[in-house]
Amino acid sequence: MEAGFYIHPLRQAGVTLVTVNDGPIDWTDFTGRVMYQLKQEGKHQFLRDLSANTTRGLLAKANRGKWVQGTPPYGYTLDKNDRLTFGHRDAIRVVRRIYCKYMAGGSLRTITAGLNADGILSASGGHWSRPSMWEILTRRLYVGDFVWNRNPTGKYSQVRGGQVERVHGDVGIPTSTDDTIVIRDNHPAIISRAKFDQVQERLSARKPTPGHRSKPADPIDTRLQAYSIAANVAAP
Repeated sequence: MEAGFYIHPLRQAGVTLVTVNDGPIDWTDFTGRVMYQLKQEGKHQFLRDLSANTTRGLLAKANRGKWVQGTPPYGYTLDKNDRLTFGHRDAIRVVRRIYCKYMAGGSLRTITAGLNADGILSASGGHWSRPSMWEILTRRLYVGDFVWNRNPTGKYSQVRGGQVERVHGDVGIPTSTDDTIVIRDNHPAIISRAKFDQVQERLSARKPTPGHRSKPADPIDTRLQAYSIAANVAAP
């Protein structure tokens, strides 16, 4: 369906599409247009099926507490079973330092400046920023809890109600609480639950945001706010 958006101006401009597999595509001929559309539908169905199968595999791994979100978070690494375990001790010290400094009254800006001044690299290997600081302070995984499918981004398939469902034009709609997989005490904790809860309370009270320095801070991202609230509710 989307192909026509690009095909029409190309046709009007006299541009011919030449593919590796099929050679020139004839959009001026009825048979050429029909064959092109049939092939596009076949490729589209392949992508939808591939997405559903991939999502099923991710769901199965997530239900077993295995990490399925790409690079392990800062302070952790993966064991042979794809589960989070303690990473380098220096990174663990940095995470604990961030929490301690914040609880001692530090701001995201001052903590960020301190880490950069000490030459400590972030997870990406560059300088620390307020958004990366915010992420460290709000990620529930640092108390040992596995959280997955909180903000699904699948274009063709998503997990809803514990099952893989096809997406029909509603990409970006947040899943409900029941759709989020949470496994408590799934991996070693870097931060205690008590300290994590205290940090969430302070974040909620101060409403800090990782905004730009050149303009006032934006309102707290609703997804991060909901994540913090969920962490407080789930805490004993």
